[in-house]
Amino acid sequence: MNQYLSDKFRVISLLSAILVLYIHSGFHDNEIQGMPINHITQNVISGSLGSMAVPVFYILSGFLFFLKVPSGMLSIFQKMRKRIHTILIPYLIGCTFCLLFFIATATLPGVSRFMNGEFSLLSLPLPELLWTTFVGEGHPLAFQLWFLQDLIVIVAFAPLLYIALTRMKWAFAILAFVASIATSPTTSIATSLFWFSLGGLIALSPSRDKIINLEISKSRNLLNRRNILITSCLTFVIMPLLVKDVEIQWLSHSFRMLRIFLGIVSIWLLYDVFAGIDFKLSNNHILSTACNYSFFIYLFHVPTLNVPRKIIVAILGKTSFGYLTSYLLSPFIFATVAIIIGILLRRYANKLFCIMTGGR
Repeated sequence: MNQYLSDKFRVISLLSAILVLYIHSGFHDNEIQGMPINHITQNVISGSLGSMAVPVFYILSGFLFFLKVPSGMLSIFQKMRKRIHTILIPYLIGCTFCLLFFIATATLPGVSRFMNGEFSLLSLPLPELLWTTFVGEGHPLAFQLWFLQDLIVIVAFAPLLYIALTRMKWAFAILAFVASIATSPTTSIATSLFWFSLGGLIALSPSRDKIINLEISKSRNLLNRRNILITSCLTFVIMPLLVKDVEIQWLSHSFRMLRIFLGIVSIWLLYDVFAGIDFKLSNNHILSTACNYSFFIYLFHVPTLNVPRKIIVAILGKTSFGYLTSYLLSPFIFATVAIIIGILLRRYANKLFCIMTGGR
């Protein structure tokens, strides 16, 4: 993997993390009732653009997991062992942080009003509280970590997945897609497996470089990318209008998956069009620094994102302007504070930071 692709992964990962923040900074319908601008803004950013964020994480995770497995199954087991430090331990730390944060805010008078959370959970018996914190019903207490929860399960079966991907190849992706339709919306694991497998298949494919289209120096190739980009973007925007009345579950899910795929293609090509072949992330200090903390931002934004989110509303009032300003600014305020905290941790407690983020 060359430096251009590595930079591309880092920038797209940061963008996806910011989109996840937007998903979780949105306000409920009853809070913004009668505020059409707020509804439209949240639907476009969180509902449409945000739907691509987690699938991007899975595709990149699958690609990096199955990239460079020279010794076959032995390499798979080595990568599984490494994921204990890069996925499992951060997951446990993130869940623990969420529980401790709830305990702290519940004991400080006047602070809980700036938080969303089921504080009644803290009165549960210890075994039930631990189950809710680390496993839960579909997601742990830190609900954003459902992505890592599914990823841990997928990686646990990585040897079987490796056999399936190498023998069945793209047929397995079709099978995973069908399984995602059959299990939606009751569970997410099949859908997660589909996106992860898609990244793995690209990494294992002999035509990997052609698929991800690393060679962008030719103007004709760049023109083709722009044509594909325009087509993908237009389809991504128009598709909801064409299928808005579809009530059949499997058909609706299929259209949603297709739309997410087109959105990911659009993001992938947008980077090339706007960054250009000569772009080097190391030359942009601010963006390069921010990219170092994408996982840290994702890992600890629940429930802490609620702090700037609710403070802004408390200052500006529960109006359309107050809610809209909070929604648009909270992700960037939180990300900035998280990056500053991350920089300080790296400087004064680097070992702790590495454990918390799995060395990212």
